[in-house]
Amino acid sequence: MAEKIGRYEIIKTIGQGAMGLVYKAKDPMIDRIVAIKTIRQDSNLFARDAEEVKGRFRREAQVAGKLSHPGIVTIYDVGEEGGLFYIVMEYVEGETLDRIIDAKRLPDLDKSIDLMLQVCDAIGYAHKNGIIHRDIKPANVMIVDKKLVKVMDFGIARIASSDMTQTGKVIGTPNYMSPEQVMGVKVDHRTDIFSLGVALYELLTGEKAFPGESITTVIYRILHEDPISPRKLKLQLPSSLDYIVNKAISKDIEKRYQNVEEFTKDLKNYRNPASLPAGMDSAAQKASKKAEPEAEDTLSMSGANPPSPPSTPLYPPLLRGELKGGKKGLESELSAKKKPSSPNMGYLLIGLLILIVVVGGGLVFFKKGQRSAREEKKVESPLPEAKAPEKTQVAEPVKAVEAAKTPEPVSERYGAININARPRSEIFLNGKSYGQTPNTISNLTVGEHEIILKNNDFPPWKETVKVEENELTKISHNFVPKKEKGFGSLMINSKPWGVVYLNGREIGATPITIPKVPEGRHKIKVVREGFKELEMDIRVEPKKKNTLSLKLEKK
Repeated sequence: MAEKIGRYEIIKTIGQGAMGLVYKAKDPMIDRIVAIKTIRQDSNLFARDAEEVKGRFRREAQVAGKLSHPGIVTIYDVGEEGGLFYIVMEYVEGETLDRIIDAKRLPDLDKSIDLMLQVCDAIGYAHKNGIIHRDIKPANVMIVDKKLVKVMDFGIARIASSDMTQTGKVIGTPNYMSPEQVMGVKVDHRTDIFSLGVALYELLTGEKAFPGESITTVIYRILHEDPISPRKLKLQLPSSLDYIVNKAISKDIEKRYQNVEEFTKDLKNYRNPASLPAGMDSAAQKASKKAEPEAEDTLSMSGANPPSPPSTPLYPPLLRGELKGGKKGLESELSAKKKPSSPNMGYLLIGLLILIVVVGGGLVFFKKGQRSAREEKKVESPLPEAKAPEKTQVAEPVKAVEAAKTPEPVSERYGAININARPRSEIFLNGKSYGQTPNTISNLTVGEHEIILKNNDFPPWKETVKVEENELTKISHNFVPKKEKGFGSLMINSKPWGVVYLNGREIGATPITIPKVPEGRHKIKVVREGFKELEMDIRVEPKKKNTLSLKLEKK
């Protein structure tokens, strides 16, 4: 007879999470296939005030159970048996969005937007019914028949979130949490909008918006850093999606979308940027907006009837709007510039006077030169010592002038790198992540740059590349496969059920099957409250099914 949880007959284990396992089961009373999510009483969720948490859990499950929406997995039942808390919900055949992203099988752009719109529709429905999800992430979005969305895990997210703020612990990976949620302050429905934006970022790019190898790093980035814009990771994305994502994941909650309807409206119009708000303006549009007051000044200049401007502007301060006094100041400045140009006859007389002075001065200088030459002939021998000071006196001022010249600033020069690798790998350029291969990175300063390619199945590859001015440098690398290691499966069962630890790491409750365990020796430990702890060493044989049946003894 199959093992049971409550009245439900367990068919098989279909997943595991931070708090327990998920089973496919059958409700014999109505002959319905269901999914059962278990939560162990010894998990962090029940770390303190267990009875209060249980009551809160039941109330929240009851509220979530009232949700009836085609995009939300329905909750049927909630119960407790032998220290094991469980939720019975609709069983859905499909694939979670995180697995699709991890396998690099991203849908095309229109399909991605359609899936996200379905998620928004489900979350918007929940918000209208007063329920905040608090744990939106790709792992909680099931894709059915490659086109329909089912949002999961309503009912436990609020309890998990409440307990986190009390114990100071983060349940699960916080990559999708809002800044206010990470800080443990009171949250509202806008925390879900932040999580939706982060999930959209990952669906569009295949990369996490706030990556990190530790929870501390992830939290720091959520609170203090902005992610790389989606278009830098995928150049083919429209600029409107940069705007939509950035608005959804704004750290300032007041600058975020204020409800799911606003977010949905912009998503539907992502191919029509003109329909988006003014914040969508490009840099060029912003520059033209700043120039609008200057255009008014230019119009006022034309009203003052200035002379036709030459090809090179005579008055750069006017064009830059640097004169004080507004339009009147501009007109007076122009009229001041015009006055000297009117008396043409005066210019002619001044020119003749300058010519007379120059000619007269030249004649005087010529006569003095002749007189000096005659006097020099009377001298018996020239003094060579007198010439040295003349050279020194002439040379030193020239050098001083040359030294005083300010060198012209050298503008920075740029190039680009195209990086490819087989299989696909993560790119690190000068220690900073630049998404995955293939990728082209532009606006790099000329000179040497360090590239590191990382793939979990191979050793990292490191290379120093020289970037040339206005040139695209191409880099390609084929990883050498690691030596293949043997694996075997391990199935562990116990009576009664217990929590299993493999090499010191908790992996779930019995019965449990681990499909891929490295060959060799491993430590197994099975524990349950009220029973003696069972610990042993086992050897896993490659390409074999290793079975372990255990019996726990009461203390």
